[in-house]
Amino acid sequence: MDKCKTDFGNFAQQMTLDSNCRTDLQNVNPIASQAYVTFMSYEPLQTVGCSKNTNGTYCYVSALYNKKGIDLFLLPSGSVTPQTEELACTECNQKILNTYAAYDTNNALPLYQVFPPVRDQINQQCGADWVNSPANLVTNSIGRVEVGSILVKALIGVIGLLIASG
Repeated sequence: MDKCKTDFGNFAQQMTLDSNCRTDLQNVNPIASQAYVTFMSYEPLQTVGCSKNTNGTYCYVSALYNKKGIDLFLLPSGSVTPQTEELACTECNQKILNTYAAYDTNNALPLYQVFPPVRDQINQQCGADWVNSPANLVTNSIGRVEVGSILVKALIGVIGLLIASG
């Protein structure tokens, strides 16, 4: 994971250069935005995709089986807001949301926009500090990246690949 995290971080940084994709990112080109968000979201997606409960079941598989919590895997896309019934006080949901809390430091990513209300709602349901508060937020000069259903489909594919390879 360390090599991929470094490589994907470098790819994302290279995209922000004027000589590469900066203009496309500023103009919210969907292909450039999708690539940037995917590169920037690699580590939390890898961590969440490989999360297991104490029984050894992948959290993603558990969410599919129980038909609850699947929307939490899509939070990095910024295009899905989990319904209240998705926000159960489960071991997997706590792991997933605490993983996102650790990465909620970049306001250029869609997670920045959707995570705080989800965190606040589940903390209200499950206890004041059930999910950690995010670190100080960092401003990124590119601006917020808007993405849509293309990224959601890509994230579902990435999570499936991570589980299959894990």
